[in-house]
This record gives sequence, structure tokens and C-alpha cells, in this order.
Amino acid sequence: MVQCNVSGWRDIVAVAAGCAHTIGLKSDGTVVAVGDNEYGQCDVSDWRGIQLPGK
Repeated sequence: MVQCNVSGWRDIVAVAAGCAHTIGLKSDGTVVAVGDNEYGQCDVSDWRGIQLPGK
């Protein structure tokens, strides 16, 4: 399934998933996403500076 194709992902520190998409937070604060983008849930190219709680 396309929403599970994360084999090229590197430096991921957190993952979130829905029924048809997967989102990963990279250690540099950027976000990557794969899967069904029917509702724009994978439009993360401008997400920057995201941090885990407590960081």
C-alpha cells in the first residue's frame, strides 16, 4: 500500500498515521508524508521547525 511506503525515510523521530496516509517528523524539524492526499493531509512541504513536546 502506498501509505506504508516509507522505505526511503531517514532520520525520523516520530510517526503519525491515518487510515490512508503516514506522516514522519525528521530530526531537522521537517515533515514528510506518503499516502492518499484526498483531503490535503500529505501537503506538508512547507512545515518547518516542528518539535516534539518537551523539546
